[in-house]
Amino acid sequence: MEETRLLPSEWVIENLEEVAAGDSKKERMFLIGASLTDQEKKELTILLRSNIDVFAWEPYELPGIDPSVVCHRLHVDPTFRPIMQKARRTAPEKAKAVEKEVEKLLDAGSIREV
Repeated sequence: MEETRLLPSEWVIENLEEVAAGDSKKERMFLIGASLTDQEKKELTILLRSNIDVFAWEPYELPGIDPSVVCHRLHVDPTFRPIMQKARRTAPEKAKAVEKEVEKLLDAGSIREV
C-alpha cells in the first residue's frame, strides 16, 4: 500500500489567524487556531511573545544546531551510475543574490561543501 503524503497546507485541520510576534520586526507573525477562546488566545500570545528568543526566523539564526536534526540525506542506490546534468545558467543579478545567501549559510555553519 502506497503512503500518501500531505502538503503542509493540508496538515492544518482548522482555520488559523495571524498574531504579531510583538518584536521590532513587524512582518514576524505567529499562526494560532481561530477556534481558541479569547482567553486562550491571550494566554498563548503571552507565552509565545515571552519566549520569542527561542524562535529562529531565518536559517542564519541556527548556528550550532545538531546536524542530525536538520541533515538531508539522499537515499541513492550505490549500484546506479551517476549522471551529470547539463549546467543551468542564471541571470547575473540572480547569481549574485544566490551567492550571497550561500555565503550567509556557510558562515552560519548551516551548510558545508561536499
